[in-house]
Amino acid sequence: MRSKAKIITVGLSVVAGSFSLSFLLSSSVFAQRMMTSGSSESAETILSRFLQQTEHAKGEINKSLSAPDQVTNDPQCVEAPEIPHVEPPRVEDPNLETAQSCGKNRDYLEEALSQVSPTFTQPRDASSTGVPSQCVSYVMSHYNNDALKGHAGNLARCRTPGGYPSRGNFKPCVTGQYVNVVANTFADVSSCLGLPAKDIIPQIFQESNFEIDALGVNYDAGIGQLTAPAIDAVNTDPNLGLEYFKQQAASSTSRACKNIAPYVEQYQATVPGTHRTNADLSARCEFISAPDNPLKNLFYLAIFYKQNFATAQRLFDAYDISMTLKRSGFSSAQVEKLEEMSAILGYNAGGGTAVILLKNYLDSRPRGKKLTIADFEIPSQGARQLPGSFSQYLLWHQSSGSRGYLNGISDKARILNHEFKAGTCASDPFLSL
Repeated sequence: MRSKAKIITVGLSVVAGSFSLSFLLSSSVFAQRMMTSGSSESAETILSRFLQQTEHAKGEINKSLSAPDQVTNDPQCVEAPEIPHVEPPRVEDPNLETAQSCGKNRDYLEEALSQVSPTFTQPRDASSTGVPSQCVSYVMSHYNNDALKGHAGNLARCRTPGGYPSRGNFKPCVTGQYVNVVANTFADVSSCLGLPAKDIIPQIFQESNFEIDALGVNYDAGIGQLTAPAIDAVNTDPNLGLEYFKQQAASSTSRACKNIAPYVEQYQATVPGTHRTNADLSARCEFISAPDNPLKNLFYLAIFYKQNFATAQRLFDAYDISMTLKRSGFSSAQVEKLEEMSAILGYNAGGGTAVILLKNYLDSRPRGKKLTIADFEIPSQGARQLPGSFSQYLLWHQSSGSRGYLNGISDKARILNHEFKAGTCASDPFLSL
C-alpha cells in the first residue's frame, strides 16, 4: 500500500506544478482515498488514468482562458468594482505652525505667499524633488528663536517690493505654505541649474536659516544673503549671467525649469522705471519681498554658485592645481569635488580668492609630503583640526569673508545628519572626497 501511495503522490506532484493550490489539495485527497480504497488495480494503472483525466481538464481550462471575453447578464458573473486608489496619509510635520497660533506679529508673509503659484505652495512628495520639506521646516523652526517675541535685527521689513529694507522684524510663522514655497522653489532651482542640493542646504542653513526676509550685517539680502558684488556679478556676466540662465530655463524641457521659467524670464538687472541697478541698497527689497521671493533670490544664488564653480575650474587649470592633485593620486571626481568646495567657499571669500587660498596651501606644504584625502576633510566648528590640513590652513590664513566659513557649514551638515537619516538633507560626510 505504501508503494502505491508513493507512486501516486510522486505523480501528482509532477502534475501539480502547473496547477493551483486548490488542485493540489484535491489531488492529495485523491491519493489518500486510493490508499484506503482497497482497489486491486496497480498504482501505475490508477496514476495513468488520473493523468489522462487531468490532461483533459487542463485542455478545457486553457480553452476557457484563451477564449474572448463574453458578455453575460448573469448577476453572479458581474465584474468586481474597481478599487479606488487611496493616497497614503501624510505624516504630520511637527515643526509646522498655523497663522492663527502665531498671531499678527508673525503671520505677515502669509498674504503675499498666497499669491505664489500652487506649483510651489502645494506639498510635494520628497521622492520627486530630492529635498524633503522637513529639512527646511526643521531649520526654520529651531533657529533664530530670539525673534519670536521681539524685533530681531537680522530680519527685514520691506514697505515696497523694490525699496530699501528696514532692520527689525518678528520671526515669520513657519506655516505649511511658507515651508512648501521655500522647499519646492529650492528643489526646482537646484534641479534646473544643476546645483549639488545637499551641499547647498547646509550653506543656506548657515547663511539665513532659510528665512526669506533675513538681513545680514552689511544688508546682505534674503535667503541667499546676496551682497551687492554677487548681484552685480549675476547681472553683468556676459557668459554665465542672468540673461544666459534665463534662456537656459526657457529652452529646457525639464519639469523643474518649466516651473520657474515663466517667472525668471521677467527678471531685469535694473529697477523698472529707474536708472538704478537692483544691486543698490535702495533696491535690496527686490531680493527679500514675497511673492517674488524666494524664487528670485534663489535664482541669483544658483547663478552665483555656477559662476564660482566655473571660476574654480578655470583657475584649477591655470594654476596647474588639477595636475598637482592627480599626480598625488586624486581621481577626476575628487578634483571636481574640490572645485565644488572652492565654489562654496567662493560664495563667502570670492571665487578667485577661494582658489588662490587652495593654491597657496598646496605651495606651502613641505616638499615630499604626500597629499591625502584626509587633508581636505572639513570638520565642524570646534572639532580638532588635522595638523597640516587645508581646513587648518583656512583658519589661519583666510582673510576675505568669514574665517572658518566651511567649518560652520560642516557643523550645520552634522546637525542635519544627526536629526535626520544621514544623507537625507545634507551630504554625509560634508563635501567628502
